Parts: sequence; structure tokens; C-alpha cells
Amino acid sequence: MKKTLLFLLFLLLFSKLQAQTTYFVDATGTGNGLSWATASNDLQLIINTASDGDQIWVKQGIYQRGVGLAFELRKDVSLYGGFPNVANPTFEERNPNLYETILKGNQSRVLQVSGILVRLLNTTIIDGFTLTEGNSIAGSGLYNYLSDATFRNLKIINNISTMGLGAGVNVSSSNSIFYQVLVAHNTSVLTPGSDGDTAGMEVASANIKLVNCVITNNHAEGFVGGVTTSGATMHIYNSIIYGNTADVDYIHSAPNDNFRSYGFSTTYCKNSILEGSNGSDFYFEGQQWFGHYGTDLGGNFDIDPLFNDDYSLQELSLGINKGDSQVLIDNALNSGFDFEKNDRIVDVVDIGL
Repeated sequence: MKKTLLFLLFLLLFSKLQAQTTYFVDATGTGNGLSWATASNDLQLIINTASDGDQIWVKQGIYQRGVGLAFELRKDVSLYGGFPNVANPTFEERNPNLYETILKGNQSRVLQVSGILVRLLNTTIIDGFTLTEGNSIAGSGLYNYLSDATFRNLKIINNISTMGLGAGVNVSSSNSIFYQVLVAHNTSVLTPGSDGDTAGMEVASANIKLVNCVITNNHAEGFVGGVTTSGATMHIYNSIIYGNTADVDYIHSAPNDNFRSYGFSTTYCKNSILEGSNGSDFYFEGQQWFGHYGTDLGGNFDIDPLFNDDYSLQELSLGINKGDSQVLIDNALNSGFDFEKNDRIVDVVDIGL
């Protein structure tokens, strides 16, 4: 009897592993989501329907929930946007930069990714979306809690925080990798009862990596337009934090609108462009590496990255061929492509998207 129960349990587990499903979402769909021909237009319904290990493929278009409702992912289901608006697009035809898949807030944050009792796995991937027009107290573009999910090829833009807790992104109690994520033009507003801090990204009690990310042109009406960490560990590789602004400066320490750490945070920076850091080259020439950026692992610069309008780098940018390729080679979840779906590594990887 005991052997029979163990055998049935094995069959159940095996069937679950084999039964992983891909669902399909199209802004014009009216079906059950089991094929492109029967695609659903209700992304949240399909998220609720899917099971751990499933994937959801989403065509280009605009998706928005009802007033006050965010898209919520609470299980190990991967979301892929950027599929072209053709009959039966394949995964190889996916290009989020060309076929923009937009998730819009509606008097709420845009996307909430959070585990229930246990963390979401790092094999849960959210890839290929623009998260915009969120409005919330924290993580108005993306709120990531109790989740080790992987975030790739995202644009998190034009979101508003009303409490100073990360207008673009809020990460807490999580161990996530952000790979080729643009966080730009987010605003933290100063309202009664709030401090108006941290427009770009707030990280608290978490361990995250930024790889080839760009955090720029975010504005706080309080302190720190860029990134704030509290009790967190952050690794910054091949990334750019530059051009963020704040209306209020610290008066008892060196001002920096781009990055600030509190509460026993630890940061490691390598091959990145970080405004206000003074860069790696200055360390041995007597000019102090800015301590709030944590530990300088080398290859860092404090120089205008020379962005194009889409935040790619101009040909004369110092960031061209100045990244650390090994970081990507060692990352099993690296897609192999850059933000525009060109080969990520040609000679040496670039800094930024």
C-alpha cells in the first residue's frame, strides 16, 4: 500500500511537471487564452488561471485593469511581452523594443509581484513590458515583495509616488535580478504626511542585482531622485545611474540626488556610470570615492553617458565596450540580446541598455 501511494504521488508530480501550459493574450482577443487563435484580452484573468511553471505570452498593445486595480502576480508564472500583432507570432519573433506591450496603471500601481507565505522563484521571469502611469504610495510602476523573480527588458516610466517610497520601483524582502531595465521619468511628489523621497527605486531589506540597467531623469520633490537603499545589499554591474534630480539636499553630508544608502546597507559597484561617485580612476589620485555608493570594484565612471533619445548610447559614449562581460556569461538567465535585440556581447559588453 505504501509503495502504491508513493508511486501515485510520483505520477502526480510527474504529470504536473509535464503539464506546463503556455497561455496567449491579445488586446483584441475574446477567447480562453489557450492559443493565439483563441487569445484572451484579460491579462489578469489569465494570470489567475495559470499554474506554477506556466508561461503567458502577450502581444503588443495596451492593457489596463479597472480603477484602483493593479496587475497582480502571486505565483511562479512567467510573463513575456513584445510579440508582434500577426496571426501566430513565435518566441523568436518577439521584440519588446519594436512591439511595445504596455501595462498602464489606473489610479493604482501598475504591477505587483509578491509571494504568498513563500518567495516566488528566480525562474519566474517578467520580460518585455512597459509599466507606466502608475499612482501609488510605493512601487507605482513595479512593487516586488517576497519575490526572487527575474525582471528583464522592462521600461518603467512616468509613474508617481505619493509617499516617497519609490515611484518607479519598490523592492522589499526579495532577492531579484534586474536585467536591462530602464527606470526613467518617475516622480515622487511631496504631499501632506509624506517626505517626497526616492523617485526611481527604493530597496529595503532585500538583496538585488542591477545588470545593464539605466536609472535616469527621475525627480523627487523631497530627497534622492534616483535610488535609495535601506538595510539592503545591492550589486550594480554595467549600469547607469545618472541625471536624477531632487528638490531637497542633505545639509550634513555630501549631496547626491542619484543614490543614497541607510541602515547598514551594502553596495558593490563595477563597470558602471554613477553620477556623484567620482569614479574609480580618482580613488588613487586623492579624490574620495563617494561612500554612499558602497564598495568600488573598479571600472566605474562619473561622466555624462551621452544618451540618445531612447537611452541607448551615442557612438562617442565612454560606456561603449566598457562593461564587464563575465557578469553576463555567468548569468544563466541572460537572454543573450541587448535592449534592441542585438547580440549583447560583440567585443566587450557596453554599459547600459
